[in-house]
Amino acid sequence: MDKTKNAMSPEEQLEDLQRRFTLLEGERKATYETAKLNIQQNKEIITQMKEENKTLRNQIAEIRIEKPESLEKSLEKTMTEVQNLQRRIDLVKNENNKKREYLDQSRTRGCGRPTCRNMDTDVSDDGVDFPLPEGVKKEILSEAASSDWAKPREGDEVTVHYVGTLESGEQFANSRDGEALTFLLGRGEAVKAWDLGIPTMRKGEVAKFKVAPEFAYGPEGSEKVPPNSAVTYEIELVSWRARLDLFSDGTVIKTVVQEGSGWKMARMKDEVCLSLKVERSDGTTFYQVDSFEYVLGSDLLGPWSKAADRALVSMKRGGLALLHFAKTFDCGAEPQELSATLTLHQIYETSDISFKKDKTLLKKQIVEGEGHEKPKDGSKVRLRVELAADAAKKAIPCFEPQVLEFVAGEGEVTDAFEFCTAEMKKEEKAELRVQQPAQAAEPRLGLENLGVDEVLLTLVLEDFEPAKHAFSLSPEEKMERAASKKDTGTKLFKAQRWAMATKNYQAVSDMLSYMAIAELEGEAKSKAENLKLTCNLNSAACLLKLQCFNEAKAACELVLEQQGDNLKALFRRAQAEIGLKNFVECIADCKRVLQLDADNRDAKLLLRQAATAQKEATKKSKEVYASMFGAGSADAKASAEAKPTPKAEPRPRAAATATAPPAPGLLGSLYQHVAAFFHFWNRLAWSGMSTIFGRLMPRLRDRS
Repeated sequence: MDKTKNAMSPEEQLEDLQRRFTLLEGERKATYETAKLNIQQNKEIITQMKEENKTLRNQIAEIRIEKPESLEKSLEKTMTEVQNLQRRIDLVKNENNKKREYLDQSRTRGCGRPTCRNMDTDVSDDGVDFPLPEGVKKEILSEAASSDWAKPREGDEVTVHYVGTLESGEQFANSRDGEALTFLLGRGEAVKAWDLGIPTMRKGEVAKFKVAPEFAYGPEGSEKVPPNSAVTYEIELVSWRARLDLFSDGTVIKTVVQEGSGWKMARMKDEVCLSLKVERSDGTTFYQVDSFEYVLGSDLLGPWSKAADRALVSMKRGGLALLHFAKTFDCGAEPQELSATLTLHQIYETSDISFKKDKTLLKKQIVEGEGHEKPKDGSKVRLRVELAADAAKKAIPCFEPQVLEFVAGEGEVTDAFEFCTAEMKKEEKAELRVQQPAQAAEPRLGLENLGVDEVLLTLVLEDFEPAKHAFSLSPEEKMERAASKKDTGTKLFKAQRWAMATKNYQAVSDMLSYMAIAELEGEAKSKAENLKLTCNLNSAACLLKLQCFNEAKAACELVLEQQGDNLKALFRRAQAEIGLKNFVECIADCKRVLQLDADNRDAKLLLRQAATAQKEATKKSKEVYASMFGAGSADAKASAEAKPTPKAEPRPRAAATATAPPAPGLLGSLYQHVAAFFHFWNRLAWSGMSTIFGRLMPRLRDRS
């Protein structure tokens, strides 16, 4: 509490307390009115939703009666459209990542002339197209492919075929009679017109350039070109390689040889698999690693780490780059020029697939699978288990590699394989790190008695048969599948496989959605509602075992929305509340349970636990408040704890002169003043009444 409040007199504090009471009462009334308004609005919304639901049910019934086949065809068409859209999204992502790569590359380039990438003027979507000067006229003879949108820039290595002619039509140069010409743009290795014109071309494009003398050979001319002669070049851009100055100081130059495939690019802190071979100028090997697992940003490659990090960023899987190290590069040995070949074999994607997201199951993708679809519950799966090792990657002796065939979601294999399979694509290869070995104790693999703290599994999803989507099932089929999932969940619950049981129960709740139940009528509808309610209750029980208290509370509240006095839901919510340390709410739920079932022993026990815990929490709160607002400030406490100076023992005093009690703190003083205030008004009221009766009684006697 601040100094101004400490300086307030007791009367002022009392007035402040009364003002706060008044404000709270006003807030309570406002909250009550707002709640009434919200309830009314919710009722109107519910009524409107019921009407819409009724209309939708009628429409669905008409579709099923009149055109049952058209609905199935419509669903298939929709799925096809979704798949096509996904492919288009992947293509767009790929193109965007290409553009992002070149934008990233542009930041590492210098700006020696107006064609560099980090200029902000005359920028087009696919690069920088500065207008050519008056002395250079371009005419496109053959367009490049639409997929080749990128253009070379200053410093890039380009390969071209060209034909040069004079104004008279006489040829003075033709590379098509021999080999294509390779050179660096913007380094003065070709005529000025080429440094200006080729950056406007794409791979595969053929263009004609009419060049004035000042942009060709000038007044000096050449062996075959007279002085001050205008020339015409027909140029085909055969290929080009981006060259990047990784540190903007010329120490490391990267040349992209192969872009790689896919849309994913390496980023800092990604785990990758690479090969790096560094050679001296005479071709001998200076440093080499093959298929090396490396984390960008680490120092696992020693002096080559920083250069590798810069080079790997924005590279794709299968990408290949050449690195040239200048003498000024610190390689940890005698300064010398070096060249290196860097290959990015794989970009690993590590994800937490555990039920509680507590990193007990970590899946690292080694080989990307096909397509986008993954096995769902009910899919028939072929999973090849190639290797089982401990944390030190030492093979487990009892392991027997084989192919596991099972139905996903049925609990036919242990949890580690179930959860990993659900996140894999066809022909995907992954490494699974299991930090709770019991989840990987699969008897068919000889892993039932694991004596290790951590298990590493290498898995390949060979194939799977896609299960039928829930939205394509009829209401009767949904009910049948939901009942089967509930039975599977019960079997797993008895086996104490809480996570898999919860997954099955939640699948039932998702399948029997509000819309799905609305399609049913009579006994079938009632049966579906009871099945969903039971699965929500069972799910809450499993979640309590897993100590997922928030999720368990949410599952109980789904039941209580339908049945407000459900004993199991109330009691399990109370268990979740005590797990969340919401003792007041737990006590309220326990009391409600005992109102409905006075002999419920579990509720009585939980109520005592919650009450004890609440007392402890209150006691701790009082201690905190006392330390903050009580009589013992830091100075007072320090003086109280100080050892007194030894004195002669005083003579005993009379009983009347006993030591006075310590002065109350602010809260204690406030309590005394409030009590005195009520005592004062009580006495005032009684004295007022006695005065009134004392005056009235003589008058009444006189009248009588």
